[in-house]
Amino acid sequence: METQKLNLCWNEFEKAASLTLRSLAEDQDFTDVTISCDDQQMQAHKIVLASSSCVFRRMLLKNAHPNPLIHLRGVNQTILKCVIEFMYLGQTEFSTQVDQNQLPIFMSVAKDLEIRGLSENLSSLGKSVEDTLEQYNDTEAAGADQDHEDMYANCAEDE
Repeated sequence: METQKLNLCWNEFEKAASLTLRSLAEDQDFTDVTISCDDQQMQAHKIVLASSSCVFRRMLLKNAHPNPLIHLRGVNQTILKCVIEFMYLGQTEFSTQVDQNQLPIFMSVAKDLEIRGLSENLSSLGKSVEDTLEQYNDTEAAGADQDHEDMYANCAEDE
């Protein structure tokens, strides 16, 4: 006798998942990680960070603390907010000219954190973004008064 299978499908699953992520971005009740930068702290969900960034995934796997604190040295609150927003919503917005001037920094942080949807598509965004990032990195290196470690050096190892 042949076994019959019954497949139940939620037609609006992808839309509901997107709305759930949007809701989680606004809701602090179930956050389980703190991300800090030079001038702010934000709460987030490990599952969102790990699924959006290979670096965060490796970091969270190697440090199994129930409520870790992750500090991103050299990152300001505008960039941190935009990175977190992009991980939850798949988009972020630079509204003012001051914010727009930080796009190269944002892209550099996204590349370092291996943010899905940004880091792998960086080359396809065009030469101008890569040139801007290169100019920013050259300026940053030239203006450094102290020897800076790579802010994600502890995350570079494979799982």
